Amino acid sequence: MGIHTLQSVKGFFSANYLLRVAVRDLNEYESFLTRRLTKIRGVASIESSIPIRRVKYQPARLS
Repeated sequence: MGIHTLQSVKGFFSANYLLRVAVRDLNEYESFLTRRLTKIRGVASIESSIPIRRVKYQPARLS
């Protein structure tokens, strides 16, 4: 599998963790969910979102 974890975040949102991954296609994503992510002890539920396109991107400037 050519799955790359781009970002993993723990924070104050509806899920305990936000995991951002890059995959080749939907079949690879489904395989990642069903064969790997759901097999991890402690993973009780999974919610997925798939973006269509980026609307805006602006890196933050810290002064």
